[in-house]
Amino acid sequence: MGRREPQEEALDHLGSEAKSVLAVVVMAALWPGRFSGGWVSVGDFAKAGVLLGERANQESLKAAIRRGLRRLAQVPGPPPIESRRTLEQDPLRGRVRRDRDRRLTEPPEPVLDAWFLRNGPELIAPDVWRHFFPVGPNATTGCAVAREVLRRSLLQAESSLRFAALVVRPRSPEALALRRIRRALAAGIRAVDASNRPSQAR
Repeated sequence: MGRREPQEEALDHLGSEAKSVLAVVVMAALWPGRFSGGWVSVGDFAKAGVLLGERANQESLKAAIRRGLRRLAQVPGPPPIESRRTLEQDPLRGRVRRDRDRRLTEPPEPVLDAWFLRNGPELIAPDVWRHFFPVGPNATTGCAVAREVLRRSLLQAESSLRFAALVVRPRSPEALALRRIRRALAAGIRAVDASNRPSQAR
C-alpha cells in the first residue's frame, strides 16, 4: 500500500463533525447537477451529512457545522471554505433563513478526492451517496460499473462547463478552450454510451 500524504493523515484524525462537514462540501463541489455553484445550505447538510448531531434540530445542526469548520481550520494546509448568506427559505415563515451556506473556494485537489472517495460511504447519507456514486458496497468493479461511474463523471463535468460557458466572453481564449474541452467530453460520453449498447442488447 502506498504512503499517504500528510494532509490525508491529518484529515483522518479529525472528529466526526469536521469529517462530515468536509465530506458534504467536497461532494457538492463534485456534483454541480445537485449543488449549484457547489453551495451547501444548512438543509443540505441535514440531508447529506450523517455525523452532525441532531440533524432535525436546526440550531444543534448549525452549531455542529460551526464546530466542524473550526476544527477543519486547524488542519495543516486546510481546505479553503467560504460562506455566504443563505438563499434557502423557511417553509413556515416564507422568509429567507438567517443561515450561512458553505462551499469549497477551490476545486478539491487529488488528496482531498482520494480522502473523500475512501470515507464518503461512512459520512454521507446512504440514499444521497447512491445517487452520487452508483457503486454499492457489494458491487464488483466490473466493466459495466466502471462505465457507469465514468459516464456520470463525464456528464457532471459537462454540466459544470456548460455553466462556465455562460460567463466567459464569446470568442475569447477561455471560450475557445471550453468549446474544445466540451467537444472532447461529448465524444467521451458518446463512446461510453456506445460501449454500453452491446451488453444491454444481450
